[in-house]
Amino acid sequence: MPAVTIAFKYEEQEWTHKFDMDVNASILDLKRTMTSSAPEHAAWFELRKDGLAVKSSDSVDPQVIYDFEYLGPDAHEPAGNGLTNGHSTEAVIHEDAESPANDSTSAPAVPAVPRWRITGGADKGGIIVRQSESLKSPELGRVSTGAIVEEVARVGERLCYRLEEGSGPAKGWVSIRVSGKELVEKLA
Repeated sequence: MPAVTIAFKYEEQEWTHKFDMDVNASILDLKRTMTSSAPEHAAWFELRKDGLAVKSSDSVDPQVIYDFEYLGPDAHEPAGNGLTNGHSTEAVIHEDAESPANDSTSAPAVPAVPRWRITGGADKGGIIVRQSESLKSPELGRVSTGAIVEEVARVGERLCYRLEEGSGPAKGWVSIRVSGKELVEKLA
């Protein structure tokens, strides 16, 4: 089974991750594999090749390193192939955009960004935060037990977060579980 490499960049952090994919897999299959915990989140990001967004229907190419671009939960692909005259037609709805006061039509519901509560590490003041997905990357400190974090990305048992409530590094990577023990729990 060939491995497909994804390059991630988040502020000052850069890392890559390989995903084992079937030779006939599409970009959409790859995106769903990347978001196995919540396949609907595949619409929250796009993959790019040579700076251009790739269509979900394209076949994956193990020779290419795809760039990950996070769009957020407000991004969605329109019906169809996502392209008009060769250009991406993906839309982003900005929360700060003004809307008419008596607008009777409402936008379709968009799932909220997943939030997590730090439950592990109470005896140590929280759980270890690392600079990147790798367990060998530099430690940034600990995020406090009880802290609420927003999911930026999830790869396997690793969670990239942004701190919402509590103390610790404003962003970084934590383990979801270690040796079968849950360190974070997903909030409903």
